[in-house]
Amino acid sequence: MNNNRKLMSIFGIAKRNISNRKIRSGIMIAFVFILASSLYISSLLINSMNLGLEKTIGRIGADLIVVPQEYENNMRSSLFLGECSTFYTDRSYMDKVAETEGIQQMTPQLYIASLEAECCGLPTQIIAFDPETDFIVTPWLQDINKKEINYGEVIVGNGVVADVGSTIKFFDIDFPVVGKLENTQTGYDYCVFMRFDTSKIILESERFKSLVDSTIDPDNVISAIMIKAKNGANLNTMASRITYTYKIPVKAFTTNGMFSAISDNLDNLTSFSSILVTISFILAVLALICIFTITINERQHEFGVLISLGATQKQLVLIIVLEAVMIGLIGGVLAVIISAVASFIFNNAITSALEIPYLDNSPSDLIPLILKTLLIAIGSSILASLYSAIRIGRAEPITLIKGDE
Repeated sequence: MNNNRKLMSIFGIAKRNISNRKIRSGIMIAFVFILASSLYISSLLINSMNLGLEKTIGRIGADLIVVPQEYENNMRSSLFLGECSTFYTDRSYMDKVAETEGIQQMTPQLYIASLEAECCGLPTQIIAFDPETDFIVTPWLQDINKKEINYGEVIVGNGVVADVGSTIKFFDIDFPVVGKLENTQTGYDYCVFMRFDTSKIILESERFKSLVDSTIDPDNVISAIMIKAKNGANLNTMASRITYTYKIPVKAFTTNGMFSAISDNLDNLTSFSSILVTISFILAVLALICIFTITINERQHEFGVLISLGATQKQLVLIIVLEAVMIGLIGGVLAVIISAVASFIFNNAITSALEIPYLDNSPSDLIPLILKTLLIAIGSSILASLYSAIRIGRAEPITLIKGDE
């Protein structure tokens, strides 16, 4: 019981020290806040980009992607960010690509950027697929208990503002929405999917011809060829053969290779973030050490009084450490709350400015990040207090009582 009372008394003293020295405590909390918020935001961004990249590559379901040579960036942005683009090439190139050894399955896709969509008032990426050969979109239909999609119908990504049973307008044509895909947190969430024969309705429309291309042959265009390779096939060899051997104006990429630029940028961002957090950590700890050290001399009378009242030096050390824990906890909690709220409120602005598909605000991923942030915030404060705590712990009691330490 006595131990509990002593602990509560020590805790109360530490709490009063923080509340009674508002300016000093506020400055120390601010340093911890800057460190913790930098860690939280940078980790959130990097984790979101990593997860988005992994999910995009996993969602594609193809080993190789063949696109017109000049449209690599369009394809990458469409898949990763859901950005809109219209590009196409000659369907006859599929016959050449089909000669490549190691192909298990291949299927075409057509990418059309709508100019208007009543669902959201913004351009929307339309992706047409061939249900006879498709191995990418068709499996997603099973996830929503949809066996097939019929002529004239569309299914929409989870981020498209259109409900099943409603219609969505593209190029002055209404299409019934018969399915809505599950949330994947990839660029596909903002796409609309239809069959190739349905896309012909758009390509043959007067609106499309007047605004986009009046010379297009709806029966002879594709945007990309998606390839699933046989087990053991050398993907790089297959990509090289398609790109350089057949003398056709397309380029083949491994799925990982197409996103290598994003991956490299992510590695650079991770390195930069680590440097930023490390610098913030060092500066915060040094600043806190200075403040703790400066205030030690100011508190000589306080320590002397506590010693005179029967406090031990171990208890004085515990008071200093408890103050550090409280400062770290307050700064860390404020950083987590403010950073989390800001990431929710400015989600769209952040993803648009940084060109990432989404911010990963799911509880299962945020909880470890929150715990990590709080741990580092509290740890940095404790680390900064150790020098002052050691000085007090090693000082002669009589020196503390006299206030001459």
